[in-house]
Amino acid sequence: MFYEKAFWAALIGVLVPLLNHFFQFGLEVGEVMAIMLPIIALILGVSWKDAEIAKAEYAVEAEMVKAGLYNFEE
Repeated sequence: MFYEKAFWAALIGVLVPLLNHFFQFGLEVGEVMAIMLPIIALILGVSWKDAEIAKAEYAVEAEMVKAGLYNFEE
């Protein structure tokens, strides 16, 4: 979990506004958003990619079941 880019991006995305609030860095809302928007885009992009990979894997398995290539034993 700690090796994933999305984890670190989410952590930074949460810490920037918190640090700005508690340490009073003086960052305006626009500046905080300029920092966070690329991070949010990275998280959404990684999630989208993972969803597409899972969807493709499911489609391949469904076709293999249809073709009778899986042998289910009970």
